[in-house]
Amino acid sequence: MKLPKSFTTVTPFTKMLALLMLVIFPICGFFLGRYYQQTIDVSKPPHVIVQYKMIPPTYSPTPPQSSDAVKTCKTNSDCQSGYFCIRSGPIMYNPKTKELPPMTCHKKGTVVAF
Repeated sequence: MKLPKSFTTVTPFTKMLALLMLVIFPICGFFLGRYYQQTIDVSKPPHVIVQYKMIPPTYSPTPPQSSDAVKTCKTNSDCQSGYFCIRSGPIMYNPKTKELPPMTCHKKGTVVAF
């Protein structure tokens, strides 16, 4: 189908119209997009900022079963109920005597420093 010459001719008016459309449509699209985003943001719950704070752990050796006497043990069954048998403190092997430090009873749920 052949179009009339008046529809296919480039005139100064069509040049200006094309230039205006090239500038105005993207600007209008930008502002309409901002408005649409604002309407979406209103319906969403506000953002919650979570901050994590690193707190260095505080380890302190637990005292043995009784503060005045240290109960040595070999297994957990040697300790009374609520206590466990563990080697605490710096564990140093003595090659001359071939002995390790003794194991002692400590309360369950406490941190034992090594």
